Amino acid sequence: IPSKSTFRKIIAGMDLENRTIIISTHQVRDLGRCIDHLLVLHEGRMSFNASYEDIIQNFHFKKTETNEGGDIIYSEEVLGGYKSVVAGNDPDFTSELDIELLFNAVITRPELINQKLKGTAV
Repeated sequence: IPSKSTFRKIIAGMDLENRTIIISTHQVRDLGRCIDHLLVLHEGRMSFNASYEDIIQNFHFKKTETNEGGDIIYSEEVLGGYKSVVAGNDPDFTSELDIELLFNAVITRPELINQKLKGTAV
């Protein structure tokens, strides 16, 4: 935990103008605030490629009572409901990017995720 905090502070304090930092990790839970682009590789191919802005404009991440209906693309059961990736953007709901949930959705339903990602081709 202290290493994650230190890492985020270093990244936040860097002058990133004209720089690219590539982070390859399975520990993605806390990276949502550190990225501006997400690329998911699965089985040797690019399964997802989108900017943070495109993700937030096209999906929201929230707890739902059911795992079906509406624009729910992917869900995982949690205590009291489901963590869900929902297509579209609800202007009345502010969503924080859940990279782990998005990754699981990309691996499980890559065609649907990419179809719902407006204007981005893989």
